[in-house]
Amino acid sequence: MQLIIDNVVVEDPWLPTDPQATAASADRIATLEQWLNAPHLPAVEVSPGEDFDPLLDATADLKLIVVNFPDMTDGRGFSIARALREAGYNGELRAAGRFIRDQLHYLRRCGFNAFNLPVGTTPEAALKSLHEFSVSYQAAQDEPEPLFKRMR
Repeated sequence: MQLIIDNVVVEDPWLPTDPQATAASADRIATLEQWLNAPHLPAVEVSPGEDFDPLLDATADLKLIVVNFPDMTDGRGFSIARALREAGYNGELRAAGRFIRDQLHYLRRCGFNAFNLPVGTTPEAALKSLHEFSVSYQAAQDEPEPLFKRMR
């Protein structure tokens, strides 16, 4: 599967989650439940509604956190991303699931640096949408100062 990591289209190096497995392997993205049972695993997926607080204390040990968007109208994934970045997570933070091309810019502003491409979105269109806006007024994870402070 193709995805975008730091503005580059790449093939996904990770195996997807297997919720039926009793344990995940180091090369597979673990479900949150699997990760809680084996917190040494380097990659985990979290969905809105799950208690992701244990991840906040493990930010230094994780290489990949995938935030699943079950529906494009569910904005909790944006808040999860912001909380993870504010807790100091510097690794790959990937948006996956049902979001639309128009949300990519805002996902990046909240801290996502990787994206599973939405169904029907070409890599070219996704990359273009990440750069459609050149200036943002408000502060966010990608620009911690609001425009009025940057203009001084």
